[in-house]
Formats: sequence, C-alpha cells, structure tokens
Amino acid sequence: MKKKIKKILNNKYLPYIAIFLIFLFIHLFMNFNGDDTVWYSKVNNLITYLPKRYGNWGSRLIIETTLISLLKCNIFLWRILDSFMITLGLYMIIKFVNKNQIKDITLIGCCLFLLYPLVDLVSAGWATVTLHYFWTFSLGMLSFLPLINYERKKKTNKIIYVISTLALIYACNQEQSCSIILGINILYLINKIIKKEKINKYNILCILLSSASLIFIFTCPGNFVRIKKETKSWLPEYKKFDLIDKIYYGVIVTLGTLSRNRIVLFVFATITSIAAYIYSKHNFTKMIAIINVLLVSSITVFQEFIKNSFYYSERVLSTIQAMHIVDFDYYALLSFGIAILVFAMLTYLLLVIFQKDNLLPVFILLGGICSRIIIGFSPTIFASLERPSLFLHLPMIITCLLVIYKLYEDKKINNTGKIILKSCLIFLGLTSIINTFFSVLVLR
Repeated sequence: MKKKIKKILNNKYLPYIAIFLIFLFIHLFMNFNGDDTVWYSKVNNLITYLPKRYGNWGSRLIIETTLISLLKCNIFLWRILDSFMITLGLYMIIKFVNKNQIKDITLIGCCLFLLYPLVDLVSAGWATVTLHYFWTFSLGMLSFLPLINYERKKKTNKIIYVISTLALIYACNQEQSCSIILGINILYLINKIIKKEKINKYNILCILLSSASLIFIFTCPGNFVRIKKETKSWLPEYKKFDLIDKIYYGVIVTLGTLSRNRIVLFVFATITSIAAYIYSKHNFTKMIAIINVLLVSSITVFQEFIKNSFYYSERVLSTIQAMHIVDFDYYALLSFGIAILVFAMLTYLLLVIFQKDNLLPVFILLGGICSRIIIGFSPTIFASLERPSLFLHLPMIITCLLVIYKLYEDKKINNTGKIILKSCLIFLGLTSIINTFFSVLVLR
C-alpha cells in the first residue's frame, strides 16, 4: 500500500492533475456573463454572422467561431475545457523551462503560476475573455513544442506537428498573441542563421502562418471600423494623441497594472535581484539589485505604507495607477521615469544573470512588457482593463522560473535556501488561489 501511495505521489503528472482540479473547482462558481450572454450566445447563424463581423468589427473569426459554438453547449463543457487550457498553459511553461526535469522546478512553477490574477479575465465575460486570452496563450505555447523538442534533440511525431500547427492557427487569430509568436520565431531563426546551424522547417512554417495571420489582421476592414467606434465610445481624446502620448500611456498603464496586482512584479523583482546579487562580483550591480527591490516594493506590497509616510508619494502612485487621462505635470514625468527605471533595471539584472550566451529570458520579459505597452496605441487603453495583461504577467512568471532554474542548475542555492524559497512560494501561491476563489464568489 505504501509503495502504491509513493508511486502516486511521485507521478510527474500529479501536480498538473492537482492544478486542473483546483481550477475546475473554481470554475464551478463561474457562470456565463457579460458578452457571453449579451452578445455571443445570441448568434444563431455563423454563415451570416462571420462576414458581417469581418466587415464591421474585427478579425478574430476563429476564436469567435469556437466561442459561439461552445456557448451553445452545456456550461460544464466550458468549465472542463477552460480548466484544461489553463493547466495546459502551466504544463507548457514548465516543459519549456525544466529541460533537465528538476523536481522542485515543477512545484515552484505551479506556485508561481497560481500568482496570476485570474479575476482579471472576468471583465467582458468569463468565456469570452478566457478564449481570447488564456486559450491563445496556452495554444501559442503549445505551438512551440516541436521547436522545444528539436532543441533537446527529441523526435516529434507527425500528430504533434498537426496539433501544434492547429494550435498556432488559433493563437495567431489574436493580435497580441500573433505578434509575440511571430517575434519569437523570427528571433529563433536569426539565432540559427548567426550560429550557422540547421534551420528548422517548422520554424519557417510558423513564421509564414503568423505573418499571414498578421496581414489578415491588419487588412481586416472591421478592425478599422472598430477603432473608430471605440474611439468615439471610450476615449474621444485619442484622436488628438501624438506618438509621445501613446508611448506615455502605454508605459504608465503597464507599470500601473503590475502595481495594482502587486505580487507578480514583487516576486519577480525580488528573485531576480537576489539572483543578480549572487552572480555578480561588482558593487554597482549589487547596488542596482538592492535599489530594484526597494523601488518595486515601494510601488507594490508596501505602497500603502509609502502613501501614508511620504506626502507626495500618493500623487505619484495615483498617477502610475490611473485608468484615465492625466495632466502632463511633474508627477506624470516622475511616474514615467519610475516606470522606465524599473523596466531598465529588471532587464539589466537579467543580462547580469544570463550573460550574452542566453538572451532568451531578456527577450521573453521585453516581449511581455511591449505586448502591454502597445495597448497605448489603441483607444481601449483603459476600457480593456487588465485582461491584455495576461501577456505581461505570464511571460514575467516564465522569466522568473528561468531565473530559479538557473540558480538550481548552477548550484547557487543551498538546501536551506531551497526550503525557504519553496515555503515562501507555496504560501504565496496558496494565498493567491484562495483570494482568487473568494473573488470569483463575490463576482457571481
């Protein structure tokens, strides 16, 4: 009996089964709402709906076809599929990072994953937002599976190629996801060319399909109509925005999102700073690591204390977290400077940790940051709320896990350090998922 229990506990898929069951339980308290019921569930004829949608609103036809079809089914099917897609995202993150299958990395990856604020995806309806954002992320990660296997010298069978290609097509139907996938594949190809290594044919296919998808998005007449309508509805002032305005709001909204969520940025900055402090022998870098922790702590977990302790800090934090047009004054300039400083320090610390021989973590972080900053070029800067931040939070979690994996691989962390790290992340992960559960209950 003990052997059977031990075998079950040692099963490598047990953490994913546990995560799936946790999210399925939370999904039991989620109902179709928002655009799920107001719009998509009322569509009866896809043949007439899709051409009109393409001409009058947008290019996400594959996602919307899937969504409308799913809404016609029993809600429990969505709950199962959505929980599976979330778990798939976690599985692909850990598979991508944990190439040597370090047992602790799976546990740590699960804990970090639980930090993602799932309630951000309720803003336009649970099913609508999860299919547009979480499904595209998870399937986008799945599309990289043949390349991951290729790099690890593992054979990929034809079924995986078919599944990954279909996943790619779905993921590239969403603008942020498509841009990230195309960018990563292009960087991967450039890296192969520079190193004069064999070019992977699937990599070329990914570039062609994602490029075609992006062309389809940019040439869709409905997207132009949508921008005009949303400008009028959500932000009439957007017509007067110049390039500086768009960059400013993109940067501020990005830091504001991380500041409101607090925990993801705090954990990432703390672990990255500690790792850089360990790897570097230069006092300048160690000073940057300390400043980074202090600054990020001030705008995240200790922001209430800072507000109450320093007179002008409340105005600065309010500007950073503003979800509306602000005056371009001293506080706006200072807030913008803080945002740039935080992102620059995080990038620098990653370069210290990974050096020039592995720039992938830097590209992942910058890709996530840019995917949120680009929202400044849309009239829905504020109307989209936090849902586009999934492509910021999850890349940050991936990068954080890469940092921890390197610490483990290079044996830079002793057993006591491992215990402290795991204990803290287990506590934060459990606290976060409990908070998510109660937030879902409140939103019912």
